[in-house]
Amino acid sequence: MFNSIRNQKGLSLVEVLAVLVLTSVVLGFLIYLLNYSNNSLNQVSAREATLQESRDIMNHIVSSARKGLIPSPANIENVNHMMLIDPFDVGGQFVSYTLDETTNTFQVEYKLKDDNGILPITSTKHIFSDRVASIQFTALDGKIDIILKTYLPNKSIHETSTVVYTTLR
Repeated sequence: MFNSIRNQKGLSLVEVLAVLVLTSVVLGFLIYLLNYSNNSLNQVSAREATLQESRDIMNHIVSSARKGLIPSPANIENVNHMMLIDPFDVGGQFVSYTLDETTNTFQVEYKLKDDNGILPITSTKHIFSDRVASIQFTALDGKIDIILKTYLPNKSIHETSTVVYTTLR
């Protein structure tokens, strides 16, 4: 009787349980790896988005200065605000950059002539980022020093700086 049971083909309960345990361990490990790689991808994507925002802010300030706008005399050195104006068109073109420290929001308000030289009636506002820790403008002798600090997703601070030379000195 025992020989007839041993000679039958098939899997025993122990073998089935061993296969199930091994499969569960492998699947658990694969799910952990997928979750870890997804979290890493999200962190890298958020970091790159923040770095792109800081580059966009710097590019906008540089392009505004290269359009012939100069710092307003009241804004020689300011931590949270910089206003660029057209020295030949009082009350005309302007770009105003403002940091709200309570919300870490950096925004720009501007009124610039279009390609046909027409100045719009109302100004336009745009929020660049809500992750700006600080920004410092220093404008002297036709030169604007800009130091921008942004919060990265891991709460560390990334610093970007540049120097812009205006058309008037």
